[in-house]
Amino acid sequence: MKTETNKIGYVAAMGSENSEVTGGADAFAIGVAEVNPDAQVYVKVTNSWLSPTEETNAAKALIAEGCDVIGQHCDTPNPQTEAEAAGVWGVGYNSDMQKDAPGATLTSVIWNWGKYYTEATKKVIDGTWTAENYFGGMKEGLVDIAPLNEDLVAAKKELFNLRFQNATNQLDNTSRI
Repeated sequence: MKTETNKIGYVAAMGSENSEVTGGADAFAIGVAEVNPDAQVYVKVTNSWLSPTEETNAAKALIAEGCDVIGQHCDTPNPQTEAEAAGVWGVGYNSDMQKDAPGATLTSVIWNWGKYYTEATKKVIDGTWTAENYFGGMKEGLVDIAPLNEDLVAAKKELFNLRFQNATNQLDNTSRI
């Protein structure tokens, strides 16, 4: 909703061989297409789970290519701070990155790891823990979305909230850890 160039950048920690990052990038691209079918998503891969320098460089490269919204699936707020420095928008990941780039971050995907770790720790203490995959998501409180940036007008917030609610109603424990 905020792009003027129809070029959306995405900083990815890993490439298409990693299903977690690919799933996040695909979900982001589907959301972009839902709101603006004319927009295209351009991806830069850092090949690292934590590389502040590479995350910064990837965001700078995307912005230099004309991307005016920067999404991410990486660990630092650097893509968001680069977006703010360049006067473009962004969507954070892992935590609410509005604290790091309040003038750019539209919202963020939030992982509430405490929900999982608290439950796992209780199971270890009471002797019921077993090694198994966990498939928690929004319903379990593991994944959430940060409040929208106040710069989005009320009509856009209403549209976003409606589409977000429709999308979450379709989800059924699709997140994996």
